[in-house]
Amino acid sequence: PLQKYPAYPQKSPLIFYEDRDFIKPGEWGKIEFSRGCIFNCSFCNFPVLGVKEDYTRDRPTIKDQMLHAYDNYGIENYLITDETFNDKSDKLSDIADIVESLPWNPYMSGFIRADLLINRKRDREDLLRMGMLGHFYGIETFNKESAKFIGKGLDPEKMKAGLVDIKNYFNEQSNNKYRANISLIAGLPHETKESLDN
Repeated sequence: PLQKYPAYPQKSPLIFYEDRDFIKPGEWGKIEFSRGCIFNCSFCNFPVLGVKEDYTRDRPTIKDQMLHAYDNYGIENYLITDETFNDKSDKLSDIADIVESLPWNPYMSGFIRADLLINRKRDREDLLRMGMLGHFYGIETFNKESAKFIGKGLDPEKMKAGLVDIKNYFNEQSNNKYRANISLIAGLPHETKESLDN
């Protein structure tokens, strides 16, 4: 299918909801800022991995899509569908500038690479500016050998301390509007029931 219908790069993935979509005020919209993932984790079966190019959508289309949804259907909040939303700092800064120009303050949620956010503290401010306060982290494991096996190289103890630091930062800056989940994979090589429970 990817050869017959290449879905990337798609610089203008506009979604303009229509009345036949039966959108009600208060519903969350979906928005995509870029396609593909810069990483190549061994367990991932997503077809657009190891991206080196910039597959970020054209910036003006972001505001067009969000204003249309807000003006016509009252959509204020968004689930970000990017595979790795915080892959590029300049993308985050541009999106934060666009979101701050909107006539409302959205709440956004999506997938964030925790290791990038731990190592690039400047990105936190841009995520905060755009209301990206719902974070889903694909941690996969806190077992050092398992993490190394699947290509997740950040030291587990540094990851744990970094996640606590991130939680404290966003809770303090957002009046406790920050929400986060992590995913873990059971059954990875080198992982035991005891290390997973721990």
